[in-house]
Amino acid sequence: MRNIKSRNLTSLLRDLQNRLSEIQSYELISELDDIRTTYSTMLHYMLKGVEDPNSSNIYNDLVRRCHILLDRSKRLQRISQNNTDKYVTTFKSLPSLNLQQIINQLSVLSSSINELKEHPNSRASIQEYSYSATIESHQSTLSTIFKMLWTGDVLSKSDFSSLLSLLESSEISTYDKSIVVSGITLGLLEMFDVRKLMYLFDSYESNIPEIRMRAIVGIVLCLREHNLELRNNPTIESRLSLLYDSPSFIEDMYLIMMQLQYSKLTNKVSDKMRNDIIPSLLRSGKFKRSEFGLQEIDDYMTRNGENPEWHKKGKSEDAYDKLQEIASLQMEGADIYMSTFQYMKSNRFFHEISNWFMPFSTDHPLLNEELSKIKNIPSSMHELLNYAPFCNSDKYSFVFMLSQTGEKGIEMISNSISNEMDESDLKEHIKDMRSESKKRSDISRQYIHDLYRFFMLYPFRHQFNNPFSEESPSFTPLSHDCFTPLKSSESSLLQLGEFLMRKEIYTDALDIFNYLSSSQSTADASIWQKIGFCYQKLGLLNDSHDSYTKAYTIDPESQWTIKHLAFVCMQLKEYEECEAYYDLLLLEDDENITYLKRKAKCQIYDSRYDEALPILYKLYYLEEESKEIRSDLAFCLLMTGKFEKSKALYHKLIIDYPEDSYLLMQLGNCYYMTGDKESAYSYYRSSLSHIENQDILKFKQMFVESSKELKSQGINVKQFEMMYDSVCLNIE
Repeated sequence: MRNIKSRNLTSLLRDLQNRLSEIQSYELISELDDIRTTYSTMLHYMLKGVEDPNSSNIYNDLVRRCHILLDRSKRLQRISQNNTDKYVTTFKSLPSLNLQQIINQLSVLSSSINELKEHPNSRASIQEYSYSATIESHQSTLSTIFKMLWTGDVLSKSDFSSLLSLLESSEISTYDKSIVVSGITLGLLEMFDVRKLMYLFDSYESNIPEIRMRAIVGIVLCLREHNLELRNNPTIESRLSLLYDSPSFIEDMYLIMMQLQYSKLTNKVSDKMRNDIIPSLLRSGKFKRSEFGLQEIDDYMTRNGENPEWHKKGKSEDAYDKLQEIASLQMEGADIYMSTFQYMKSNRFFHEISNWFMPFSTDHPLLNEELSKIKNIPSSMHELLNYAPFCNSDKYSFVFMLSQTGEKGIEMISNSISNEMDESDLKEHIKDMRSESKKRSDISRQYIHDLYRFFMLYPFRHQFNNPFSEESPSFTPLSHDCFTPLKSSESSLLQLGEFLMRKEIYTDALDIFNYLSSSQSTADASIWQKIGFCYQKLGLLNDSHDSYTKAYTIDPESQWTIKHLAFVCMQLKEYEECEAYYDLLLLEDDENITYLKRKAKCQIYDSRYDEALPILYKLYYLEEESKEIRSDLAFCLLMTGKFEKSKALYHKLIIDYPEDSYLLMQLGNCYYMTGDKESAYSYYRSSLSHIENQDILKFKQMFVESSKELKSQGINVKQFEMMYDSVCLNIE
């Protein structure tokens, strides 16, 4: 539905006239006439020479009104022309009552539920029937409100007022208010509406954490989606300005951006779980599969904290490392359960769109129906479900899975929990979970995971604009104008940049670090280090070199900078500069084998073989079994005319590595240089035979490289080429 909207009023009016002539909506046509009349009057006074200092604001306001009309007209066209669209079929299935009437109905039902809870009927059967019937009506009404907010037109003043009353009502539960916030968010992602966005702002200022965090997730998504509509909108700008004055709002915005961005990486996390972590745990022999994953990991899902020491005892070191990795991923906010629960969304519960966003509650009619099928379900499992660290959608899936496993499956899971902790420990654990207030980061993360599952798994997901798709922009303050005030918090911006860099999103991380380097009067060395690192990872080595050089200029003592400068210089074939940096490193650690190796490599690549020899002899003394050192030493001996010494060293190497085609080639070169063409031929043939599949192209490349190297030793290149032909033709 989204498109690039013009800022030119004449073209907008023309486009609207064409669209509305097809729709025949009296309300929209009347609004268009009013816009056209206002603009004509404005132009009339301009031609008369009347100066109006407010003309620019009036023009912008008329453009905004046209944009709203465009969205509303497109929505009506969609409804009239597309009968297979889920959005359209949902809208057409709604009752004829307006939003205000349905909200009033919800308020009445909520009051009835509260009354039934506070004043139970003396007859239990009547009480149970009344409560169940009311709960079912309440759930149906709540679902209707959600659909109205998702598929409805822009909110009227009276609708907005009714929604505010609902938000402020003590009779309406947090559960209900949460669904309203999600419905508003989904509606805003379909079509911009100032009042809906203002409602999210009001919801964020609620004192209920579950409402606040749902609202700010919606705010970030909608600000990013509607950047164009927000430009020069004084109503939104003034409200945002007030919010941006609050440090907690900026902190929450950064938190949500980071969590949303992490959710975009869920496929990578799932692949790692499926292809690396789980197989490693299974190979350890200490784990067994349960119905929905590894039993020990499944047990852990019922815990509320992430402890790096969990399951350490009795596990192999590799398995423990993998468990540590899971704990680390979860603590950082990764969605480690998507790969487990994505196959559990076929239950009819998820056919209802609003259920994807429902906070977990055992009062949900469909859930109650499933739970009634299960006998002897431990009360502890009810408690654990309420506090488990996975999202609402997955909790519902878990219960539906339980209802299908039967009594034996439930008994197995109960025993698994019992094996982890005895009854007293379990009770104490539940008590701790009850008393511990839920962190806002946990609330928002689990809600974002609910959203991710909806946009990735809902059967009609392809009809939605997916904010988590790989093609969608990253969540950073640099992506849109409306996030500009966030850039004032440089520490938070730096933290986000570092997060993006850790997650290998180098382009966006680079944008942030470059912004920080330009915004600071004196950028510290670490910023330039990070800029250089991102450039290096992106393969932009010249830019990386320049950035590392700036970091070195600011802090010439940094060993990290010098190491990376040396590495980049090596890649850029700036061997003398590279060697200079390794000399600096060797001043601090003169027997560092890695630095010595790389310094020698610089000299070899720069054809300074005589200079490399003393270093290679030192390395040979320090690490005489190293294949790389012995090979480099033998090569330098060959290139400095010390053929017999080179030959002897290559022979020793070939005893250890008899099938190494490169070593065989170099030994052949030694014999060639000493005039023993017959032995040279034999080793060249052997080199070719040990290349995989006797790849003649690879052999030719090796031979050409040898030709370039030996040319400095005075070989006859033409005769050397004839040796190549002899080998290829297998001349005896």
